[in-house]
Amino acid sequence: MKILFNKNEYDVPRGTKIGDLPFVEKQCGGKGICGKCKVKASGFLSPLSDNEKRLLSPKEIAEGIRLACETVIFGEAEIESRQSLDAQIVTEGIMPDYELEPRFKNYGVSIDIGTTTVASRLYDSKGTLLMEETCLNPQIAVGADVVTRMEHALAGEDTRLREMILECIDGILQKFLMTAESIDGIVICGNTVMLSFLTGTNVYSMSRAPFTAQSLFGETVSAGELGLKSIKPETEIYLSKCISAFVGGDVSCAILASGMLKRQNAFLVDMGTNGEMALWNNGELTVCSTAAGPVFEGAGIKNGMRAEKGAISRVKLKDNEMFVKVIGDVEPVGICGGGLIDAVSCLIEKGDLDESGYMDEDRKIASDVEVTRGDIRNVQLAKSAIRAGIEALLSHKKISARDIEVFKISGGFGKHLDIKNAISIGLLPENICAEAIGNGALAGASALLLDKKMSDHFENAKTLELAGNPVFVDKYMEHMLF
Repeated sequence: MKILFNKNEYDVPRGTKIGDLPFVEKQCGGKGICGKCKVKASGFLSPLSDNEKRLLSPKEIAEGIRLACETVIFGEAEIESRQSLDAQIVTEGIMPDYELEPRFKNYGVSIDIGTTTVASRLYDSKGTLLMEETCLNPQIAVGADVVTRMEHALAGEDTRLREMILECIDGILQKFLMTAESIDGIVICGNTVMLSFLTGTNVYSMSRAPFTAQSLFGETVSAGELGLKSIKPETEIYLSKCISAFVGGDVSCAILASGMLKRQNAFLVDMGTNGEMALWNNGELTVCSTAAGPVFEGAGIKNGMRAEKGAISRVKLKDNEMFVKVIGDVEPVGICGGGLIDAVSCLIEKGDLDESGYMDEDRKIASDVEVTRGDIRNVQLAKSAIRAGIEALLSHKKISARDIEVFKISGGFGKHLDIKNAISIGLLPENICAEAIGNGALAGASALLLDKKMSDHFENAKTLELAGNPVFVDKYMEHMLF
């Protein structure tokens, strides 16, 4: 039977859930508990479920809003989804110094496989950037975070997850081949789980203590071995080196891009679902990872969303009134991570939110977008995990934030982050010279592509385990306060 999904016609079997269609994100893995997979749907559909009645407002129900993970298609239907269409995927990143000695002869590609997004670049042998391509990681249809996806992989969906990302990469390469005569060298970076899915590597050891990886990569494979179909099977593909199970090749590449290794004391943090951090101190690299949860990407927040059209990305306080900036200059439909940090800072300044996190009622930010008391709690948990990780790393090397020459923030979250507000709510320490470097992972991968002598192998890197670390536990409780 035929349906219209975002005005494109598809043939789907009767009984298909909307949530099983391509690029419909299920942040809770389709358990029907987060209420984020909202779509506008009409036609021959299943009746409203109990979860939909609980999670959707009467206004949304009247407008035909449904939860994709709960709604079954029984016949002709028309579906509109806001998700994924206007995501602002960051490709910009500060390139490190490198010598032009490419890993390819004619055309090469660098790819950053993120948990949520995939970003890529096409270069020629002169080092000229010819094209950039981005898309959402299709695995979001299985789950928004790596833990959910690992659960699905271990339940027998590992082949499906692998095929999803291979098809995605093949699609990107086919677009590049409209410009390039051929592609004869690729560098792919990603966190350890993403690279494991890509290569079909079992993730069982990463799902249970002591959380080790079956492979830390840092190796070259052929396109044929990997399973890519759009390029010659003998094409060499370098998979970035991971430092540990939870500090992946994306961080290795970001370390290269940041230039931090040229300093005496430097810090890098990538604030995603996992807060991955690296401290360079007197020639030694120490890393750690803390589970911040996907709050900064909008998950777990009532009106939270990624940085895409309709998201509040900035909030400012003037004369005790909040003013917002919305991506796309349209009516706000939600709030992204950077806007959320601003909103919390403004609520503290207004006196609506005290240092303990108490707020007497949910607060409207703009239109129908509000910050709830539950949102505040989730922000506290996430920001405390990040800050405690930073403090634990600094304490481990017996230095303070004042000793750090440069503090780099990698990843898309930094693009919409007001550093001053991040400091004011306690997410980042005071007395730092912080700078957002954009997509450090893609920049580092591009440098590895263009300079085959550059290495992302940090043989002497040490991993600081935070589980049971007394400083981390202490600081986690302390920084729950605003």
